[in-house]
Amino acid sequence: MRLFYSITFIFTLIGFISCAPTDTGTGTIDYVYADSGSYGVNLLDKEVSQFSGVDFSLGAFVPENGSLSIRITNVSGSVWKATESTSVNWIISAYDRFEKSQVFTVISTDLAADLEMEMPSGTYSIAYYEGDESTPQLTKEIKVN
Repeated sequence: MRLFYSITFIFTLIGFISCAPTDTGTGTIDYVYADSGSYGVNLLDKEVSQFSGVDFSLGAFVPENGSLSIRITNVSGSVWKATESTSVNWIISAYDRFEKSQVFTVISTDLAADLEMEMPSGTYSIAYYEGDESTPQLTKEIKVN
């Protein structure tokens, strides 16, 4: 009888251990740039380079253990406005007048990041620094009409 209780205890213990969660994240390993965000069309959508209007989103999802910085550089046109009061999960650097650029860095991984951007007509370069890389994984030029 003692053997029966010992075996039952062991199987019960194994059952509890196998049911314990091992990961609390989403499990996503991809960087995601949706086609739109809370404030309109997403400037970071990798498939789009032509934009119309003035109000846009800067939206991204960074996987757990990832990191992301975005550098926007003014090629021609006026300076954009990043609305800091709408910023969710972004750190926004000061605008660098010499480089004509600004850096947006995601604060927390495994969470969505979004903010409202007012982009006047012009041409801009967007560089995507995914992970701990010092060179961008992608650079795209966008035109805003």
